[in-house]
Amino acid sequence: MQNDEQYLQLIWKTVPKRIHTQLELPDKDNDYPVTLDIYQQFDYVLLIHWEIFLIFQPHLFSRTREFKDQFSEVLSLVDKLILLDIYPARETPINGVNSENLLKKITLKNKWHSNFKNVQSILLKESPSLLVTAGAGDIYKLLPIIKSILV
Repeated sequence: MQNDEQYLQLIWKTVPKRIHTQLELPDKDNDYPVTLDIYQQFDYVLLIHWEIFLIFQPHLFSRTREFKDQFSEVLSLVDKLILLDIYPARETPINGVNSENLLKKITLKNKWHSNFKNVQSILLKESPSLLVTAGAGDIYKLLPIIKSILV
């Protein structure tokens, strides 16, 4: 490619359009590690000069247990991370499977475990320039808070 703009145009044509702005409702299927990897690759290509601040809500205890290594690897790619509690859906908690333990495996300096209530104070302190939300469950409930801070 001759320049970054041509490369970005090629990527835009070929990569699935699964990126969300902070004002859109999150996709119910975007909590799989492979899909998160698509988010990260796509975000880094398009917005290479921006810090990526991710708010992620894992979906299901069984899935978090099964993919803990992949989740920790992919979530370590962003610049800053807020990890919410696991959305259980139909499952009961599994002993030792929780967001706090997943967060310990993530190799980021700037990472937080938070509930919905404390997200606002973290965002106000950090002032992210690019915020990505991903996950399942009720993460969409954060959108009014995010919108009031960033818009």
